[in-house]
Amino acid sequence: MKIEGKRTAIGIIQLSSESVQKYILSELSKINRALANSLSDELFLFEDIAKLENYDIQRILRTLTTEEISEALLTSSDNLKHRLFENLSVRAGEVLEEDMATIKSRGGLQGSENAKREIVCRILEEGLIKMQGEYDISVANYYELPQIDGLNEKAIALLLKEEDARNSALVLFSLKIRKASDVLSLLEKPIIIKIIIELLKTNIISENDIQELSRRLTEKVETMKRNFYSENKHSLIANILEVLPPDKRVAYLTHIKEHSKDDYDKINDSMSGLDDTLNLLDVRDIAYLMRDISITTLAHALKGLKEDTVSRIFELIPKRTRDILKEEMETSLTITERDISEARSDILKELNRMAACGIIIFPQKEETPRKKLILEEHTDINKVCENLIHNNIDEIVMVISMLDKDKAAEVLSKIGLAFEKSIVLKMCVTDTLPYEKVEKIERELNSWEY
Repeated sequence: MKIEGKRTAIGIIQLSSESVQKYILSELSKINRALANSLSDELFLFEDIAKLENYDIQRILRTLTTEEISEALLTSSDNLKHRLFENLSVRAGEVLEEDMATIKSRGGLQGSENAKREIVCRILEEGLIKMQGEYDISVANYYELPQIDGLNEKAIALLLKEEDARNSALVLFSLKIRKASDVLSLLEKPIIIKIIIELLKTNIISENDIQELSRRLTEKVETMKRNFYSENKHSLIANILEVLPPDKRVAYLTHIKEHSKDDYDKINDSMSGLDDTLNLLDVRDIAYLMRDISITTLAHALKGLKEDTVSRIFELIPKRTRDILKEEMETSLTITERDISEARSDILKELNRMAACGIIIFPQKEETPRKKLILEEHTDINKVCENLIHNNIDEIVMVISMLDKDKAAEVLSKIGLAFEKSIVLKMCVTDTLPYEKVEKIERELNSWEY
């Protein structure tokens, strides 16, 4: 089977983040400078917008929002900024400068690289400019590997971490370019360059290579499906509980605690809570938070948190506020778990609101990697529940544990509280999800009509 290895490598590099692009080209130049220069000439980078004619620049600007342009320009060259401002009206330029200042003041540099990548992807995918020579970012997909069909990028990256560069390249050849690029970005940098080199030097793949890879992947995916639940079940449950209303979350945790203190502790430890989030805040962030959160709410929320976290909060607030907070915590002796849970939920909601408004910036906790099922793509939750209710509890546990957390919480909430508690408890005591049953559930999900 003939493969356009170089073309695929260029497509993957093209859709990678700016930092990954620079790393790849830098490492390749150490090995073969002529090759690195050749690849660089074929890439369209964000900075290359400055080289375009005014007509092309104006066409691009018309498809973008001011916020998208502002965020991308924060880490761009003065030359590119000058070229873009040349093609804007005076008023549009003033608005753009204001937006850039606002985003920069709230620490928006973190999103600049991703904004550049998304803009370049849109330019190429929508054909907003004419490229010299042929350019196609939809290449790859030379063949199918059913074993990884439906796996998300994180799950595929986990599989590839234990594979050599050759097999990893073969897997990327089976993916769409955008997905292949996303998978590559999740790997360690030394592995990335080895895979790119394999992509570049591959022109032919034998059927035997594909069959052998398919066999290996079948074994690995089966093992992953067998083991992922037992290894991650407490964090999976925590992911779901975190997005439920406080009263339901408390009800579930109380129910779990009555049956197994060990499961309760592990789930609590896995929940994102305030310990991790508060430790990311600085003096300014705490000051903003205190404007909308009462001392009583903060006092309740700090109950039971790690001593280091509580001490850090005390250090970040003024002495007078600190004294009032300490007194409130010492006198609040009759508060219940519900009070604590609701207070923590209120603070997390406020922090999320502040983050959405750009008042504070903190990294989001990554959800536990899991297999994507077709259910995630559908929004008819009532239909989902109607189908689920006919399954036994073991099968319902499988479905819920393999959904994303928001869908899982929504499905769980619609089943009925008494049954929900049984399901959550069953999730705690289940150690493995048998591969054959997982396959059966997947076939059922695919057969449902929405």
